[in-house]
Amino acid sequence: MAWVGAVSVATKESKSFILIANAIIALGTIALFATGHPGWGSLGALVTLGLLAVATTTTFAGACPNCGTALTSLPHQCRRCLNFFNVVNGHFVECTDNAVCKSPLFEIPLPDSYIMPRVCCGCGGAPTRELAVSTSHGASQGGVVTHLATITIAAPFCERCKTWNVQLDSQSPVYVGAYVFKVGSLYFHREFLKLNRLGRYA
Repeated sequence: MAWVGAVSVATKESKSFILIANAIIALGTIALFATGHPGWGSLGALVTLGLLAVATTTTFAGACPNCGTALTSLPHQCRRCLNFFNVVNGHFVECTDNAVCKSPLFEIPLPDSYIMPRVCCGCGGAPTRELAVSTSHGASQGGVVTHLATITIAAPFCERCKTWNVQLDSQSPVYVGAYVFKVGSLYFHREFLKLNRLGRYA
């Protein structure tokens, strides 16, 4: 992958608290099995394994090299300038090539009106068609769904790509109230931001 532009220091996040909590839960799990409570013991084992997976995943924290916004989650996308970064030699550096992911990794909060770039959102190649990508959002009152709203967008694709690595999300915990278009092509993501003057191109 190609990396260019400003860089900032990336610091490994401490997992000490998670490891201590995991050790305590593991001891409790052993005690549950030993005292004849296999059901609760199995639940404790699942929690232990989950925490172990979190504790052994290396994550980094730092500031966006472009605007200074905190970068703490994986993938490292700045929630202000919307660019993506990776950690190279202890620094956050911006990804500028056409990275392609098999899962919809690159997020675009959709504005009320927008223009789609003439780029395949799956691979970044030349598009030959448009496919419908939809999502539904239920409004609830008192815990009961009162109505279901569906939004559909026409997304550009090449002949090879299908909708398996794009997604339209209406329940983003980060971009509250916005529909989020998640794509597999970083080139498409960048061209969409440029064309619609979003993020660092605003």
